[in-house]
Amino acid sequence: MIGALRSRMAAAEGGEARAYALLAAALLAALGVNLSAGALHVPLEAMLRVFAAALGLAEPRAADRIFEVVLLDVRLPRLAMACVVGATLGVSGAAMQGVLRNPLAEPGLLGTTSGAALGAVAAIVLEGWLTRRHDFAHLLVPGAAFGGALAATLVVVAVARAVALPSAATLLLTGIAINALSGSAIGLLISIANDEQLRNLTFWMMGSLANANRAHTLVVALAGGLGAFAVYRHALALDAATLGDDVAGHLGLDPVAVRGRVLAAVALAVGASVAFVGMVGFVGLVAPHLVRLMLGARHRLVIPAAALLGATLVLLADLAARTAVAPAELPLGVLTGLIGGPFLLWLLMRGGMDK
Repeated sequence: MIGALRSRMAAAEGGEARAYALLAAALLAALGVNLSAGALHVPLEAMLRVFAAALGLAEPRAADRIFEVVLLDVRLPRLAMACVVGATLGVSGAAMQGVLRNPLAEPGLLGTTSGAALGAVAAIVLEGWLTRRHDFAHLLVPGAAFGGALAATLVVVAVARAVALPSAATLLLTGIAINALSGSAIGLLISIANDEQLRNLTFWMMGSLANANRAHTLVVALAGGLGAFAVYRHALALDAATLGDDVAGHLGLDPVAVRGRVLAAVALAVGASVAFVGMVGFVGLVAPHLVRLMLGARHRLVIPAAALLGATLVLLADLAARTAVAPAELPLGVLTGLIGGPFLLWLLMRGGMDK
């Protein structure tokens, strides 16, 4: 009996290792293709020479100067941002699905994304009035988006705590209300925007990595890393939460406190991501659900795997955005929607709402 149990555990661990190896290989392959492909194709030999020179392992060549600029100054910061944003959205989606006990949950469901959108839209439309006496115009839109994400999440949590029996259903209904209010406010601001502001709004609300740089990536990585660490610390609590509040309470957990802490971590991570790249939907839905099909429902396994798959999905979407109509560029959020929309329909058709 014990031997059979050990054999099953060893087989399970082997399957988990293979799944992680597959996810890591997919991420590395997506990185390699993204580095090479684009308006300027970079051959593998030139890529290796540039990276060897950057690491001090070889002398730089004058003939590789254009490849060096493209790889180190343009594509690497952009791909780093894609990885960070994708991983953040994947982890946040896994946390949301766990805390709400719903496989269709994702960061936008509780108003986090719409709150960030409202903050950014307000900053773009009211920029002239807001920056008359300040020199921080370049930080206005990301700062407002981040503040909007945090404010929306705090409102959702505050309303849920104010009711007599706060639950996942209360959070969902409050999130729906916040999304509706944010959408109405965004529509009002768009109605008073001028043509230039409308162009900026359209580009931002559809999502893009075109303006990614090292400083922005560092900010998103720090915020996303802190949020992901906080979520991973609650992996066992999320496992218990999926069994229901009563079971979690019998196990010595406070489900309301767990939801509050996890949602605060998600707001921090998603708010920073949306602040710099705009609205990128469905990654937080697709990545965790596919990971659960591979590894099961244990959040200790799901959270890091969702980060790997989320990063890969955003890399692939950005590759299509850069190359599909080169030298023009498609909005990133449009492509993730083209992936996520059919996936959501498939999930609904197979009974995802009941699982």
